[in-house]
Amino acid sequence: MSRSRFSKLLDRAGRLRASTLFICQNEPSLLRVSGAVLPLPDDPDWTEAELSEVLRSLVQAGPRRTFEERGRIEFSYTDVRGGIWIGSALRQEAGISLTFQRFAPPARQPVPSPFLQAASADLGWVWVVGKRGAGKTSTLERCVVELAQKRSAHVLVLERGVSRIRTPTKGYPFLLEHQTYRTNAEVASLLRESDPDVAVIDDLDGGVAFMACARLAARGRLVITSHKAGTVQQALVHAILSVKRDDRRRFRELVARRFTAGLLQVLAPRNTGIGKVACHELVMGGDALSRFLRTQPFAPAAGGLPGRELELKDGLLNLVQRAIVHPASALATTPHEGSLRRAMTASGFDLDGAPPPAPTELPPELRREPRVRVPNGIANVSVLDQHGRCEHLLQGRVLDLSSTGLGLEVPRPLRRQVEVQIVFTLGDERLEARGVVRSSRRKTGGTRWLAGVSLSFVAPGVRARIDEFVRLES
Repeated sequence: MSRSRFSKLLDRAGRLRASTLFICQNEPSLLRVSGAVLPLPDDPDWTEAELSEVLRSLVQAGPRRTFEERGRIEFSYTDVRGGIWIGSALRQEAGISLTFQRFAPPARQPVPSPFLQAASADLGWVWVVGKRGAGKTSTLERCVVELAQKRSAHVLVLERGVSRIRTPTKGYPFLLEHQTYRTNAEVASLLRESDPDVAVIDDLDGGVAFMACARLAARGRLVITSHKAGTVQQALVHAILSVKRDDRRRFRELVARRFTAGLLQVLAPRNTGIGKVACHELVMGGDALSRFLRTQPFAPAAGGLPGRELELKDGLLNLVQRAIVHPASALATTPHEGSLRRAMTASGFDLDGAPPPAPTELPPELRREPRVRVPNGIANVSVLDQHGRCEHLLQGRVLDLSSTGLGLEVPRPLRRQVEVQIVFTLGDERLEARGVVRSSRRKTGGTRWLAGVSLSFVAPGVRARIDEFVRLES
């Protein structure tokens, strides 16, 4: 019973576009939506027995023993929709708590094409830099997908603790080894044992691991790594200082020879309050950067790196000018606050205004609204072309409805994101609405298809009539 409740809760969190799900003992569930932690309506408190049952169903016996000994474990979980969630269990005085963070697919984060070209070359060392939660793992997965589209190779993917990067389903056939590691020494030994053509390492840290990657790149292999840092220069400084003092000169020489690209990625909250948008700073290798890496003292306060092809300041300013990101949100996101502040001031933006306030409850469009069944509700569905004209006409059956959508049963599948016009009868009224198909799935055990249609373009009068009908029926 607890497993079924958990599956429905995780599915609901996915539909509400939540980035994190919190389940704590003796408390209702909480969701992080657009950066704000909000209670989930109508969710009862979780008991210790229910949380223990959920944990037993998700985690194998070995990690469960680790949890009993240490009181904390981390694991990954794939939901019924194929979404990946990174889970962690923690035992405290207040009881057991479970946290699930959503792993965003890389397609939602555009990556500069020069960086992707460097990440699919025959050799070099490519760095992905950002703070925790900036989408570095998604960018690494995008690099693996790009490799599969361009070359055949022996690829070794190493991730710290939990596996997140998924295997590409299309492209050239290549040997993909996928392993997890816990210590820096394990990275060095795994690289020696495998000796791959391409090494992709998430969350790289530690002098031994850095030196092992540098030596692999020096042998003419491609190395792609992610680093937790505020800028590419901070990541380089940290790497140099992590290596043993006797090896630092050699390490800097190897990095100067093989460094091909460094990508800083940040995520800025949107003005709409729903989701975040990626912005990048790109540093490309070359003669100027090689000389800098060999000769610069690398104090943390040293000047900027040469070879910048994309400036983070320019990208954030562009998002502010297009009203996608608020100026205050952009300033809170960038590590180069001074330069961005000067650029926005020169563009005439008021920097004293506060960003949009965080929501205190789920937005109306994300709430789970009541749906009522409509017995034998016949509907004529006009599938529209790109010019808004009727391309073909279907007759279906309305199964249920709410003020934001219809559940339809139609005799053939409908394409997702296709625009439709629906005419149906509600009570004694004939209603007409336009919407966009957001899903179309085969009915289990049968040959009919079900389609969910978003009524985002419904006229106010039609929406009010549906609202009234839903209230009367519920």
